[in-house]
Amino acid sequence: MDSKDAQLKVLAQAVYELKGLLANHLGNRDPETQCESVSAHLAYALHNEALAIIEDRPEDFNVDLGWLHYEDGEFEKAIEAYNMGLQGQPDYVFAFWKRGQAHDALGNIEKSVEDYKSARRIGQETLPNFAQILIDYPDVKANLEKYVELSVSH
Repeated sequence: MDSKDAQLKVLAQAVYELKGLLANHLGNRDPETQCESVSAHLAYALHNEALAIIEDRPEDFNVDLGWLHYEDGEFEKAIEAYNMGLQGQPDYVFAFWKRGQAHDALGNIEKSVEDYKSARRIGQETLPNFAQILIDYPDVKANLEKYVELSVSH
């Protein structure tokens, strides 16, 4: 491993650890801890990529590729990328949500519902402030509620 790879792994490990330390601040709206909340959201957004670097799994970057395809309206390519990404990150809530959106855009309602249900279940199991996240990200909530009952406590 060269110096650059070692530095990248150290940085990735730090981001991954920050996610764990800040997890309870996800969705926090207290103005006095706003910096912690923003940091928690950033650490969560980057932690999957950090883990992919730490564990030498470059294929996990497919979730990001799926997001790009989705934004370009290339829904079939997005679904393929999410499928590959979810193989390495089977608990990535937002990948299920985005793949559900791509299925929805193509009219694959049954597959969309399956993905939205998976996003809800995994979110409730793994994200301490899932209910608050749904408030902070109304587009996520709107997509999930379209087909899936959301019974989360605040």
